[in-house]
Amino acid sequence: SANCNKLIMGQVCFASEENEARILELENLLKDQELEKEALRRRLEEEKDRQKQFKNAANGEVDAEEKIEQLTNEKKTVFKQMLKERKNVSKLEDSIQDYKTQLSDLEVQLNELKAEKERARKRAEEAEREKAKKQKSKKNKLLKLLSDEAASSIAVAEPETKPLIAASAGGGSSGAAINPLGSTLAGIQIKKYDLPDIGGTPNIGGSKSTHTEQNEQKTKPSVTPEPDGSSSEDANIGGSKSTHTEQNEQKTKPSVTPEPDGSSSEDEEADALQQTTTMLDLSFDPQAEATHVYSWIHGGTLDPKSKQDIKQLKMRLSSLLTSRSEGFRQQLVDSYREQYGKSMEKDIKAVIQKGHALEIICGLLVPVAEYDARLIAEYVQNWDIEPIADIICCRSLKQLKDLHAAYRKLNKLNVRKQLQALAQKDKKRTLVKVIGSIFDLDRTEAKDVDMQKVNEDLSFAMTTKSFKGDTKERLILIFTANSTEYIKVFAQQFKIKQGNDDLPTFIDKKLGPKSTAGHFCKTRILYAVDTPDYFAKTISKLGTNYKKNQKKISDIFIQRMEVDLWDIHRAWAMGKYGGNKDLKQWIASKTGGSKAGYLLQKMLENCERYAQFQKKLDNKDPTAKRNKALDMM
Repeated sequence: SANCNKLIMGQVCFASEENEARILELENLLKDQELEKEALRRRLEEEKDRQKQFKNAANGEVDAEEKIEQLTNEKKTVFKQMLKERKNVSKLEDSIQDYKTQLSDLEVQLNELKAEKERARKRAEEAEREKAKKQKSKKNKLLKLLSDEAASSIAVAEPETKPLIAASAGGGSSGAAINPLGSTLAGIQIKKYDLPDIGGTPNIGGSKSTHTEQNEQKTKPSVTPEPDGSSSEDANIGGSKSTHTEQNEQKTKPSVTPEPDGSSSEDEEADALQQTTTMLDLSFDPQAEATHVYSWIHGGTLDPKSKQDIKQLKMRLSSLLTSRSEGFRQQLVDSYREQYGKSMEKDIKAVIQKGHALEIICGLLVPVAEYDARLIAEYVQNWDIEPIADIICCRSLKQLKDLHAAYRKLNKLNVRKQLQALAQKDKKRTLVKVIGSIFDLDRTEAKDVDMQKVNEDLSFAMTTKSFKGDTKERLILIFTANSTEYIKVFAQQFKIKQGNDDLPTFIDKKLGPKSTAGHFCKTRILYAVDTPDYFAKTISKLGTNYKKNQKKISDIFIQRMEVDLWDIHRAWAMGKYGGNKDLKQWIASKTGGSKAGYLLQKMLENCERYAQFQKKLDNKDPTAKRNKALDMM
């Protein structure tokens, strides 16, 4: 345009003011558009964020609904479980109530049985008293019928009887000292131990013929003097008995309770053992000895870190516990608890703490039945049933009852059911029946062996070719459901008729050498045939690896110390199982001066007194001798 100066060929063209304003306007418009574009971009992002939030919220609602549904289902499941548990609790409460009712009924029955037993005992005592009165009346009548010739013979016999009574009375007044190395009881010289007297027949005074006096002197023991030096009865020779003499005889004559039918000699031996533990330690005071033990442990002079002090404590406990009977040791433990409110076993463990000697000491502090129960519990815990045969196959019926009660008291479980469950787990069906027959505590074992039954069982065993099912069960029951006397006779007859094989070999052939049920049967047979020799051989076999088997060897010593450890000691020597060493020397060589070995040696030193006491019981039955003397009149 005319008004515009153009840049041509180096010339400058200047824009007009109007154009500059337009340009400025356009630039501002562009900036506004940029700002608007930026605002739209931000709004778009915000909208995207809002949509994203909406989407997430929608997804969250879905998750919440799923979670709510899941929780609802779980709630229903828990509620159903609660209902089920409530039903179970209700059933258990009903069962508990039923058991309580049954228990109440059983208690009533037990009380009735106890009352009946007491009435039977009283009737038996009354019958015995009546029998004694009749025998005494019969004797008096015979005495009255004696002729003058008999009276003259009595006069001749008087010088023979007077010195006996005088010596008895004189011995009481002089207070003769007791020989600490031995004492004479009922004419039997007992070496080494001073055993208590178990009673005797009073010296019955009165007019008797010479023959009667001689027979009575053969059967009656010497009269024990009273503390004041006089005899326990009046020496009324040549006349009838005084009232005082009759009263003394009534007091000294024990009441005889008839034996129940089916009692075995094993149970009689167990009863004799209880009598032994009651009578052997009458001269000792459990309270005083409990005080000694407490002073040894808590007296202040014992240093638990001193080996010498611990050694001395072990030796003191060894000497005490091995020289006291089981019954006395239980009195000792009870006295310790009553005086000091503590467990003797725990106090000893707190000081000695560990070692095989501690195990033996603790074993001597509990009854043998409880010790057996502890061993069985250990074997059950280790799922090892075979060693249990050495316990339950070597016990009398009464000892099995004591074991059953001790196991229930110790573990709150039935030992028979637990052992059967262990056998069932290993799929040993025959062993289940073996255990059941051994622990049939309601069975009776006849004292006398029925030879007809022995021959029937023997014929069955020798004529049956294969033992399976019922025949296998019957064979096993021969050895697990009968007494040791029966098994011993059966084994003897088998050896006579079979000739070649003994009974254990026969069991191996018929049931297999690896049969667990067969192992139980063989253990029972070997125990019944020769008990001392069985244990002597077992100790010898275990001794081939003494360190590994020392616990099992000490178990035998603890279990048999008051039963037949002395007989085992003798069987060891006769069988020469230790070569030129007796059992005590063999133990000393194997233990090398350890305190555990010292304990076992002390048991061997003290076990003889139980054998001597049992021999005295066998040789001296006051009731039987008194009845025999009266029958001779």
